[in-house]
Amino acid sequence: MRYSNPYSYRGFKALTAEKNGAAALLIYSDPAEDGYVKGKVFPDGPWGPESHIQRGAITYDFMVPGDPLTPGWASVPGAKRIPESEARSLPHVIALPLSWHDAKPLLENMDGPMAPKDWQGGLPIKYRLSGAVKAHLKVEMDNSVQPYYVVEARIRGGEFPDEWILLGNHHDAWEYGGVDPSSGTASMMELTRAIGGMLKNGSRPRRTLVFCSWDGEEIGLTGSTEWGEQFADDLRKKLVSYINVDSSASGPNLEGGAVGSLAPMLVETTYSIDDPKGGSLHDAWLKSAAASRKEEKDKQGVKDDNVVNTRIGSGSDHTVFLNFLGRPVITLGFDGPYGVYHSMYDNFYWMNHFGDPGYKYHATMSRLWGVTALRLAQADILPFDFGFYGRTLAGFIDDLKKNPHYDAHKLNLDDLQKRARDFEAAGARVKTQMNSELAAGKIPSESVARYNKAIQQVESNWLNPDGIPGRPWFRHLLYCARYTYAHLELPGLTEAVEAGNWDEARRQAEILGKAIDSNIALLQQTVKN
Repeated sequence: MRYSNPYSYRGFKALTAEKNGAAALLIYSDPAEDGYVKGKVFPDGPWGPESHIQRGAITYDFMVPGDPLTPGWASVPGAKRIPESEARSLPHVIALPLSWHDAKPLLENMDGPMAPKDWQGGLPIKYRLSGAVKAHLKVEMDNSVQPYYVVEARIRGGEFPDEWILLGNHHDAWEYGGVDPSSGTASMMELTRAIGGMLKNGSRPRRTLVFCSWDGEEIGLTGSTEWGEQFADDLRKKLVSYINVDSSASGPNLEGGAVGSLAPMLVETTYSIDDPKGGSLHDAWLKSAAASRKEEKDKQGVKDDNVVNTRIGSGSDHTVFLNFLGRPVITLGFDGPYGVYHSMYDNFYWMNHFGDPGYKYHATMSRLWGVTALRLAQADILPFDFGFYGRTLAGFIDDLKKNPHYDAHKLNLDDLQKRARDFEAAGARVKTQMNSELAAGKIPSESVARYNKAIQQVESNWLNPDGIPGRPWFRHLLYCARYTYAHLELPGLTEAVEAGNWDEARRQAEILGKAIDSNIALLQQTVKN
């Protein structure tokens, strides 16, 4: 089996192999995806050489992330652990990653049916589907329980200590991790040094800043998931937002993601950050995003309203906070040509020569991350935009209507779309009133506190306590991931539509409709107060 482009999580490949009765699984990196077909290879360029191996987990964390033996509760000493046979996220197929150098002898000696044209890869051979090749695979594994180390630091807020802004990056890597995750770790170290300096100089943030360096991200998002489950009660009450930086820099192109309510604030923040090439980060972001979408034949065009990725999948440490705890998240990173992912060539030399020579984007990430966090920590009125979130939700419903599996005769989404527009209108009214009262200086401090507490409930209201059918750990009604880590909006509803289960689809539509109504009522009450 080959790694694919666009990226498909190797755990989904393992599950597919397991379901189809495969004895074992070999996954290799084809040069069509990340090697010489793309350009110069390491050490002469950023793409993967013939010996590079993309390591990686194959746990089914799209079902349950974290420790497979403690699904939904914290993996701490003395915790209840289920038997491995009951663990839904544990694979039951032997698997190993390969370089294309080691895969080529197997591929070129197959004599079965020719693979379809669009399955032909970058090697100078005829790709076939099966035949004539046998391999003996032996894998030794240590399944014992071992410790993970989450490193945590806090700066207590001076005015609102029980409102938290959380910033996170993981520190575990498959090899050297020059990009993933050490670039993000470097940016976090510089960020914490700078904010620590502000504190020493007498500048304390109004809200509490929490910094976490996660362990075990590479195997099941384990460190962040278990920490989130361990402190779930506090986080549900106190966490204003989580800002995740997995890898800060593999190139110059900003990739920014956020739930719909925080997308406008993220765009606004980039106006105040300089891009290393000159001009504002905002203008550079729009330019690089436009070039990327042109390459992908996206005719929509790029502007402030659509430059933020509001379709958030999984695959990094934001997952527990958004999908399990129902807290708003932001994801940040700079991307570029990166063909050595999870291999031993993702090292200092690669970063120094190809990823970020001069480390200018590492520094820019520290600024962007810090300013975004302080914007949230220092704001009188938390900068959520629920009018924009309503438009985002309406867009998700539009997309579902365009799904080829959707049948309007069996499920009418018009009423759900009307409710989304009502939520948008309620959000717009809140923003207009708050902007007006802020400009006039009319809002008393107790009203501000009451408002901020109320609007933090919006994201929580998107949680379904029963979770998504078949995946109860994932509870968010708007956001989830497909088994490939790709984004999946309105997950319970969409999966029911795609399965043709119309009774379940109608049930999911009713659940979503009630959640929208709850948030409309919450925003209307906020305006009245």
